Amino acid sequence: SLYSRDLNYRILLFIRLPAQIIGFIFTLYLIYIDVGIFALAWGSAVTIFLEFITSLLFRNRSYPLYPSFRYLKQILRFGIFNSGSTLLFRISTTAPDLIIGKLGSSVDVAMYSRGLGFVDFLSNFLIMGAKPIALPYLAQVRRSGGSLSDAYIASTSMLCTITWPALGFASIMSLQTLRVIFGDQWDAASPLVSYLTLWAGFRMTHTLSQSYLISTGNEKVMFFKEVAGVSLVIFAIYFAFPYGLVYVAAAMAIASFIEMLITMITLKYFADLKVTLFVKELIPVTFLTLVCWVSIVGFSELDWIKQLSDFIQLVVTGMINLAIWVLFLWAFRLRLFREIKSTFTKHSKNP
Repeated sequence: SLYSRDLNYRILLFIRLPAQIIGFIFTLYLIYIDVGIFALAWGSAVTIFLEFITSLLFRNRSYPLYPSFRYLKQILRFGIFNSGSTLLFRISTTAPDLIIGKLGSSVDVAMYSRGLGFVDFLSNFLIMGAKPIALPYLAQVRRSGGSLSDAYIASTSMLCTITWPALGFASIMSLQTLRVIFGDQWDAASPLVSYLTLWAGFRMTHTLSQSYLISTGNEKVMFFKEVAGVSLVIFAIYFAFPYGLVYVAAAMAIASFIEMLITMITLKYFADLKVTLFVKELIPVTFLTLVCWVSIVGFSELDWIKQLSDFIQLVVTGMINLAIWVLFLWAFRLRLFREIKSTFTKHSKNP
C-alpha cells in the first residue's frame, strides 16, 4: 500500500513478479508429485511469503517496520465504510443471479448470468490497469495541493475514451463473441449483452468515484451512494422480470444511468466536482464512441463480412474499429491523444 501510495510500481514489479513466478512453478511441482488440491494452498502461501520477504528487502527507510495501534479508530471507521461500499458494489453485479434464480428458472439464470458475466469480464479487463492506481494518484494530487476535480475529470476522460468504444463494439458483435468464447448454445444471451454494455458504460463513467470520495474523506458518503445504487438495481430487476430477460437488461441499463446522475450530483456537492467541465470533457468522447459504433454497425451488415466465420468477423471488424478509433482520436484531439503525444515528445527529447 505504501509503494502504491508513492506510485512506486517499479519496486512492486520486482516484489510481485518473481514471487508469482516461483509460486506458480512450486504449485506445478506439487501437482506433479500428487500433493492434490493442497498444492494450490501451498503455492499461494509460498507466493505471499516471498512477497513479504522481498518487500522487507526493498523497504524504504521511511516506512514503519512494526505495526502500530495509532489512529486505530480512524482506520476502523474507514475500513467499515470502504469494505461495505466494495461489498455493495459487487452485490449490484451478483444481485441479478439471486433475484432471477428466485423468480425464474435455472435456464433464465444461466442465460442472464452468461451475458452479464461476459460484459462484467470485459469491463474489468478494460479498467484493471487503471483502477488500482487511481486512489494513489488522486491522493498524491491532494498532497501536492493540486485540483482533485481536474485530476478526476482527466482520468475519467481517458478511461472512457478506451472503454466506451470497446463496449460499443461488444454490443454490436455480441453474437459472434459469445459463439467464439462460449459456443452457439448461448445465442439467446446476445440481445442481453447489447443492453448490458449500456449498463457497463454508464457505470464506467464514475468507476473512479470511490477513489475520488476516499481522497476527499467522504467514505461515508460513498457507502450511502452504493446503497442507492444497489437499491436501484434490485428494484429494476423485480419490476422488469415479468416482461422477460431483455427487459431486465434494459432496466439495469436505465438504473445504471440514474445511478450515474446520482453519483455526479454526489461528487458535485461533497467533493467539489466541476460538473460543467466534466460533461464538456465527455462530449467528444461520446462522439468518438458513436462514430465507432455506427461504423461497425455498417460494416457488420456487409455481405462479405457475414459470409466469414465468427472468429474472422471479430478479427476483421475489430481491426476496422481500432483503425477508426485511432483516426478519430487524432481528429478530435482528445485528451488521451494529447497525453500520448506529450509522452512521446518528452521521450524523444530525453531518450
